[in-house]
Amino acid sequence: MKKIVLSIAAVGLSAVTLLGVTGCGSKGNIVSNEADPERTFTYWIHTQDGTGVGGVYDSYDRNPGVLYATKDPFTYKTAVKSGDGYTQGEEVTNSVALRFQSATTGQEQNSWITALGSGQVDILELDYASETVQTMYESGKLLDLTYWVENYMPNYTTFMEENGLINYVTTEIDGERKYLQLYSYLENVYRYYYGYQYRADWLIEYGKTFDPETGAIGDQTFAEANPDWGWSTDDEGNKTWTDGVIFPSYYGLVYTSDGAATGMGSFAFDQDVYDYMRGEYTQYSASRAGEIETALTGLERDYETYHGQWPATISDWEWMLDIMQIALTEQNYTQGYGISLYQNGFVNTGNLVSSFGGSGVEWQSDAENASVVFGADQPAFRTYTETMNQWYSNGWIDRNFQSHTDLFWRTDENKVRQGYVGIYYGMNDQLLDGMDMGTPTTEGICSKGMPYPINDKYGTEEQQLVMPYTFYCLQPEVNSIMVTTDAEKNGKDLAALFTFLDSLYTEEQSVVKGYGLSAEMLGESQEGVQELYADVGYPDGTTVYTPGENGEKGTYYRADGPMLTSEQEYYTSPKRLFGYEGMVLSYQPIDTSEWEEYLWNFYTPSEYLTKSFYAQLTSAQYDIYYQKLSELRNALAVDIPKFIKGERSLSDWDSWYESLKRTCQVDQITTMLNNVYQELHAES
Repeated sequence: MKKIVLSIAAVGLSAVTLLGVTGCGSKGNIVSNEADPERTFTYWIHTQDGTGVGGVYDSYDRNPGVLYATKDPFTYKTAVKSGDGYTQGEEVTNSVALRFQSATTGQEQNSWITALGSGQVDILELDYASETVQTMYESGKLLDLTYWVENYMPNYTTFMEENGLINYVTTEIDGERKYLQLYSYLENVYRYYYGYQYRADWLIEYGKTFDPETGAIGDQTFAEANPDWGWSTDDEGNKTWTDGVIFPSYYGLVYTSDGAATGMGSFAFDQDVYDYMRGEYTQYSASRAGEIETALTGLERDYETYHGQWPATISDWEWMLDIMQIALTEQNYTQGYGISLYQNGFVNTGNLVSSFGGSGVEWQSDAENASVVFGADQPAFRTYTETMNQWYSNGWIDRNFQSHTDLFWRTDENKVRQGYVGIYYGMNDQLLDGMDMGTPTTEGICSKGMPYPINDKYGTEEQQLVMPYTFYCLQPEVNSIMVTTDAEKNGKDLAALFTFLDSLYTEEQSVVKGYGLSAEMLGESQEGVQELYADVGYPDGTTVYTPGENGEKGTYYRADGPMLTSEQEYYTSPKRLFGYEGMVLSYQPIDTSEWEEYLWNFYTPSEYLTKSFYAQLTSAQYDIYYQKLSELRNALAVDIPKFIKGERSLSDWDSWYESLKRTCQVDQITTMLNNVYQELHAES
């Protein structure tokens, strides 16, 4: 994706919480922006950050990034009604303000429906939409944005054109492509906030040393053989974790699953497996690849140093899982387990499934063959299920995984944070000593990140040593918003609105959304914003601008300071706001915790069908697709856990799967999606 180098334009119902202009109790007495009623826009987002009792501000219109985006008046041409359309009039300068609505947790879609029906909301985030944009356009609820985008959003259209996205961000209506929604995009997809983690403290305390040539297990644990490994604290109280565990796959070892040893396997050490990360940078941003390569040297990507220091294969995972089981037994943690699964037994977009041959489960694009395929048709899904059945039989998987999913991917969060689980999906605040609460079950915890493993032993040869792909992870396309026809009916200044929205696709605003305000920006901000930043350890801002030399454009870097939690990143920068979120490079070498986070993006997602792809379906097509998708997901959620737990024989797989495909009309939907794919790309 190309880097955006653009200039700022000339600049109350039960499910809904309407946040007022003023509030009490917010830190620093942060002041909301003000504007005339016709240029004060109400914006529905599904969740807010920094608000509530004890929050850093009382309403999202006080988010520092929102305040910064609306601090200056905008200069634009008025839009004069002319028949059924508009023409541009004189140039004016006016301020714009935002007021936000949000949902009660668990009531997002009800809140969205209520907000749309209220007649008082101008902008709605579409993540929880109960109707397609085409349906809302046809019923007169959604504003046709075409005139406004083409005449008031040059930054947005330039970005879409340069990245070949125009067909995806528009919708064909009666043979004409129209803008019906506006998409947010993200450049810094190399950063992520959750992924698989493992208990490194259990690994060294209960894992036995082994002979790297024969795989024979020794008598000593890693900790006994290396008493200097583990946590150490310097004179200033800073903690450092040290271990030198080299995982079996580095030596070409494949775990035998006999509960005791590793054995020599066919997987010879292949530097390409570990060097794969090198080739990923150009996928993030062709124009910034050189900058990223320089800025990330703090990762010390001399692979002679990092070879073998993370679990790279399924064998490595099984080796760890057996050690985790030993740890649980030795500590008598009867409520614990080695690894938990999502309640369906898998994640629809792939995730760990993708390790067994590079596939997701549902529909995905196949760029090599320029088509859409149904992921579960490929052998990876069956092989994954068979492997999970084996892991369950080994006692490695949570016996009650079907009832232990909290929020999408979070599995049994309480037990994880209490220290009873060996391998789990975790947040960045859980890395290293993030879960050490000083209690008997958490003291000394060290949690380390790891990428999805490569399959080195299961299924066919074609399924082995395949890079994982098509899984839920950060995508460049994030979400989208709509503007209601009520905004027009209520006399709102749409020219001002779309001029403002376009400003959110400038590089300056992309930096604010990417990581936050610089010292110069703080100096221009409202009362209380600098205090908020000071509270999280950044009194001079979270970003630093370094001018370029010899007339070249400068670069934004992350300022030195403490690592922000995910929550702090969300309330110091306007990540809930529509717009482009740009890369903010690391000013100093990346620290240990960020290295662990980076492993979560060891492989980047690919072949993933985006929301903008599904937006191309007609209302009738989408109804059929969504109905059958729901039936498919329900059936898989019932049957896959049975296969994993041995309640249904894997010998029934073929007949069961063919029946499922017929019932859910999988082949017909695949054909329908292929037609849409071909139409989209034929016009490119």
